[in-house]
Amino acid sequence: MQIELSSSYSDDEIKRAAEIREWLVKLISDKHEEIENLRATLSLVDSMLKSGSFKAASSLKDTYAHQSNPTNQFPPSGPHGISSHPASKQNMDSNIENPNNQIAATDVVHTVNQSSPTDSDPSRSQITETKELHRVRDNLLLAKAEFTTHFVDIVPAENILLSTNTAPFRSFFLGRILDGMKVKDEEKARNFQIKESESLTYIIEENESNIIRKIRINNYREKERLNEIFNTCAWVFSRMIEKGSR
Repeated sequence: MQIELSSSYSDDEIKRAAEIREWLVKLISDKHEEIENLRATLSLVDSMLKSGSFKAASSLKDTYAHQSNPTNQFPPSGPHGISSHPASKQNMDSNIENPNNQIAATDVVHTVNQSSPTDSDPSRSQITETKELHRVRDNLLLAKAEFTTHFVDIVPAENILLSTNTAPFRSFFLGRILDGMKVKDEEKARNFQIKESESLTYIIEENESNIIRKIRINNYREKERLNEIFNTCAWVFSRMIEKGSR
């Protein structure tokens, strides 16, 4: 004997249920992405907490070659450069997720280049290392960094176009991370713990459309700070891409 099962739901109810299911699937996807972002932020907070026990720059001698009295100043910017230095604040240059996984995703490539003392930038007459910054989710190359014991240059990858006006670049990366380090250094300088010339400064090089060409950070001084800069930059660039930076 065949038993024919019939639905007790109307067509409108079934249609409504299908719409709710679609909404639930999207909500789950959004929440998953939100959780991944929260985990990445937690990783950044962990990194900041670890900075409570700083290492002096001298402790990096075994890793990087140290040159006495280097120049840490970035070449003067034109009208479209963003600088943390008081004399050039907001100048412009017309030519211009998952704790610990964030760190692993950015610690990808290390190569060493011996620069010549005759280079146009005297600060490069020392050992320079390079690093690639990748997005955690899919290992997308976001930027390449060159750094010594005295400065770090971060250049977005060729196909990555990021505007300085896209959140959270100014509010988080500049306002909270770099300016936060800068304020701490200024306080140390006032207390004679470091020289004023050793305080962190930065310059953002962008083109006429506000697209980032290079980020130069001078006097990061501590390895923990360098790691925090790399991890934060990778997370911020990932968020900017999600927001559809132009």
